[in-house]
Amino acid sequence: MERQLELEEAHKQVEEAHKQVEDANKQVEQKNQEIKQMIQLMLTNGMSLDFISKSLSKSEDEIRDLLR
Repeated sequence: MERQLELEEAHKQVEEAHKQVEDANKQVEQKNQEIKQMIQLMLTNGMSLDFISKSLSKSEDEIRDLLR
C-alpha cells in the first residue's frame, strides 16, 4: 500500500514536470514569434541582414532559420 502511494506521488511529480516543460516550450515559441516579427519589421524598414545580425547577436544563418 505504501509503495503504491509512493508510485502515485512520483507519477504526479512526473506529470507536473511534463506540464512545466510544455509551458516553457510555449513561452519559447512565443518569444521566437516575437523575434521573427521584429526581424521582419526591421527588414521591411530597410535594415540589412548584417546589421540585424549584429544587433541581435545572432548569425545571419540563425536569423534566416527563424524566418522560415
